[in-house]
Amino acid sequence: MKWIQTRLPALFGFLATAGTATAAEGDWVYRDEWDLAWRIINFLILAFIVVKFGKDPIRNLLRNRSAEIDSEIKKAELLKAEAQKEYQGILAEVSQAGDRIREMTEIILAQAEAHRRRLIEEAETAASRTIEDAKAISEFELRKARHELREELVDMAIQLAEEKIRTKITRKDHIQLAEKYVSDLASARLAH
Repeated sequence: MKWIQTRLPALFGFLATAGTATAAEGDWVYRDEWDLAWRIINFLILAFIVVKFGKDPIRNLLRNRSAEIDSEIKKAELLKAEAQKEYQGILAEVSQAGDRIREMTEIILAQAEAHRRRLIEEAETAASRTIEDAKAISEFELRKARHELREELVDMAIQLAEEKIRTKITRKDHIQLAEKYVSDLASARLAH
């Protein structure tokens, strides 16, 4: 800033005298240099105006933007830290899930083995009951068949006896048997 305040008037003075010197001569030889000098002067004036009037707003703008960027960086770092924590939590859950899966697999296998044993025991019990029931049924059927066989044998024996009696007993034998039966009945009634 001091450079502009101290050297700018000297530059204006030089350019003013140089312009009048060349104009007096009538020869315009230094036209390119003169145009360059005016361009430099215009730039310096513009720079002075920008610095003088725009320094504080530009500085405030840059400070505010820098503060916003710092705030965004801090937010991003916080989000990154939270994401890292969440990632670690997820890794821990995945590890625990693997352990839980192994435990559940062991439990399921143990339950399946217990269920298999129970089914085998129930099947063996049912088979032994079925065998016992079959034995009981076969014994019952055997007794029933023997009983029926005895009844048939008794019926056949009675039938044979009746036939023999009919063929061998005479009328006289028949009367004797009837008298004996009546006397046995009478003695049985008196005994009671």
